[in-house]
Amino acid sequence: MNYSEKVKKYFEKHSPEIYSFALTNTLKVEEFPQHSESWSLGFQHPKGGHGYISLMLLPNDDVAINSLWVIYQFETFSMYSKNKGVFVLNSSGDDLKKGLESALQEILSWDSKGLEIAGGKEGSLKETWSKFKSKEEWEKALGELPKNYPKGYEHAE
Repeated sequence: MNYSEKVKKYFEKHSPEIYSFALTNTLKVEEFPQHSESWSLGFQHPKGGHGYISLMLLPNDDVAINSLWVIYQFETFSMYSKNKGVFVLNSSGDDLKKGLESALQEILSWDSKGLEIAGGKEGSLKETWSKFKSKEEWEKALGELPKNYPKGYEHAE
């Protein structure tokens, strides 16, 4: 069985648990985003921007979970983010829910002081983002994420 087949088999086996976690926590599941061999769970972060948890089956059959928080500033053509290095689970899925819960709690605990600017300076995304005629068009291209925040969290005004 090649790697792509192993990835599909893994996600087929664990999709009920992933979808259950996503439903409980108001997360959007994206299967194989941008034709990758991973799955992503996204949400609107209560402190602004978007939070993402990505899952990827590694060639050794372990599972990598990556946490990401992104804040987009369309007006300044800038993107700020914080990314937690990958942590690995065994592919049996025994600790999958625990790993997802840990990743979500970590993203929600982050402070905006730890965000880094993409490209090292404001305006670094002007060339890419200026292709959009309006902020609304750009937001539509980003895709919809749940407007409800993960269970137990309110929007920080």
